[in-house]
Amino acid sequence: MSDWNPRPTYSSQIRVDPNDDQRIYVVEYSYSDDGGKTFEHPRQSLHGDDRMVWIDPRDSKHILKADDGGVGVSYDRGQKWIYVTSLPVSQWYHVAVDMRKPYWVYGGLQDNGCWRGPSATYFSSGISNDDWIRTCGGDGFKSLADPNDDRTFYSESQYLGLLRNDSVTNELRNIRPDQKRGFLQERRNWATWGKPGMPGGNVPELGNTMPPANWDAPFILSPHDSKTLYAGTNQLWKSTDRGDTWTSLGDMTTGVDRSKLRIMGQLPTEMTLSLDDGAPYYPTITEIAESPLKRGLLYAGTDDGNVQVSQDDGRHWANLSKRFPGLPEAMWVSGIEASRHNAGTVYVSFDGHRSNDFANYLYRSTDFGSRWTSIASDLPANRVIHAVHEDPKNANLLYLGTEHGLYISADGGAHWLEFRNNLPRVPVNDLVIHPRDNDLVLATHGRGVWILDEISSLQQLTPQTMAEAAHLFAPRATEEIRYFNPKAHQGDMVFRGENPPAGAIIDYYHAGDAGANFALNIVDAAGKPVAKLQASGTPGLHRVTWDLRYESLPDAPPDQESGGRLPMGGPFVLPGEYTVRLTAGGRTLDQKLTVLEDPRIQVSPADRKAWTDALVAAGETYRAVVVLMQRLSATGAAAEVRTVARELQSRLSSLYRDMSQSTGRPTADQLAQIQYFKTELESLRRRATP
Repeated sequence: MSDWNPRPTYSSQIRVDPNDDQRIYVVEYSYSDDGGKTFEHPRQSLHGDDRMVWIDPRDSKHILKADDGGVGVSYDRGQKWIYVTSLPVSQWYHVAVDMRKPYWVYGGLQDNGCWRGPSATYFSSGISNDDWIRTCGGDGFKSLADPNDDRTFYSESQYLGLLRNDSVTNELRNIRPDQKRGFLQERRNWATWGKPGMPGGNVPELGNTMPPANWDAPFILSPHDSKTLYAGTNQLWKSTDRGDTWTSLGDMTTGVDRSKLRIMGQLPTEMTLSLDDGAPYYPTITEIAESPLKRGLLYAGTDDGNVQVSQDDGRHWANLSKRFPGLPEAMWVSGIEASRHNAGTVYVSFDGHRSNDFANYLYRSTDFGSRWTSIASDLPANRVIHAVHEDPKNANLLYLGTEHGLYISADGGAHWLEFRNNLPRVPVNDLVIHPRDNDLVLATHGRGVWILDEISSLQQLTPQTMAEAAHLFAPRATEEIRYFNPKAHQGDMVFRGENPPAGAIIDYYHAGDAGANFALNIVDAAGKPVAKLQASGTPGLHRVTWDLRYESLPDAPPDQESGGRLPMGGPFVLPGEYTVRLTAGGRTLDQKLTVLEDPRIQVSPADRKAWTDALVAAGETYRAVVVLMQRLSATGAAAEVRTVARELQSRLSSLYRDMSQSTGRPTADQLAQIQYFKTELESLRRRATP
């Protein structure tokens, strides 16, 4: 019928409109209206790497398209598309964080570029898609922020498409190493096109494809100097000027010639698949690490099984690949982690699933790689390890990102436990722990970026802690954020990422019966009760959030005039020192908690106290009015008195909400209203007394 086939090895499904046999769709998305004689490849507002087209059998104008960017819906046969933005799914290869406040998250999405966006917002509506900024095209991989320069970050697409980005101007500079001759732009037969002796002829004047690099090529910023970068092709490259110039530290691979390796039993020919369509570069570097404790202590791992170490910044290398007990030949190095606690300690993981080997390969060395010990231990079989990380505060706490979820070990790898909580068992490709906020940030395939806020309890959950009857973990200092909703009604076609818990995260553990007197409370510096928290008395590790407020105001009695209002939280407490007090199993445990003001609010301590005092006074009067209204209703008081009480409750509610919206000394009228309403309350009490 037709020779139309825009990318046959990538996607070539055919769909015929069930209502019109002349309308034929080909995926990669194109269509014919003459039974397949000619095709049109239209411009479209959705992603171009298509996977599926569905035609409504009752209405040919209604079609769905699934692609590498999501799902589109059309009601005019594909002329215009509605993009479904509410799907909570994405595939992240890597994840990193910066030091702004709230910190931003960086990384790359499969075939959807590189991105950066906030881990939290000051909006009660949460984190929206519009809060994220794309920073590179292609398949996004690693993206790193310079911790010492707020303007500079780096992003990377496939084959080490490395960019230096400016966050202010949004300019970017291509800094891929080894590009002195440029590289071929069009897709060609992977590495055979133009080779002498191969079908097709001579080497073209402008050369062949780019210098080789892995699809997911590594680069790092030196922990000792953020202007120093290391990046991997088949060679390890170093730059001391943020990527403007590079020096090769040598080929880290075995040097095998890919053109002499069989693919599915055959040597490559002119018919071998091209780059991006099944035959990536090989061999290449897959992992790079520099010790945070010893400058110039470098490790490099490759997709053909080499692990090499240099203790003099790349001048001399030792190949460690034969030193891993029980490791098959030519295994893909999936993770290298240089210890933050001991300069000689390093962890390496391997991934053999591309060779149909799904076993767990995880090793640790304490002598710079001379000897290795397997620490896969009791990890469930066939997890396929993608990343290994050592906790920055607890050397015995390890994290594993695997094809089947997240695993942690509290004893240096002797035992492993799957971490679930509300995390599905999705592939975890990478993870990072924020150095200031102590959050665990995951890059997953299927749930995008997933953050576990404040992991101090994991870091402090030692065997000694587990042996205690109860333990209260030290909470981190917490800010009183004034959340605001800037969005109007948006419907349900948008995804809203969750903000961190609005308040202080409090973790505790108890082993058995908590006892009849179990309680979790907040007291101030003078020992005065501030808040009683709802907490579980069941055994295990628990988390509770205190909203940094005094007790909430009660709901008004439901009636026609006063019902249906939103509940009102108690006033924010004054910034300062508080005590979290856990009573369990006959023991009382205390931990200090620092409450900080919202960093955006500038107000004197005196005005801040006047604001809190006024809210407390208005709230106490409101509580008293609600109690009075309940009594009036129960005793059948006169309608006139009940009407006045409802009006007083309504005005107090409005006053309280108005004052809550602006931190600082209340206005003269607001203070006058408080006194006036107190007087009215006393008058009502007298009138209500028989």
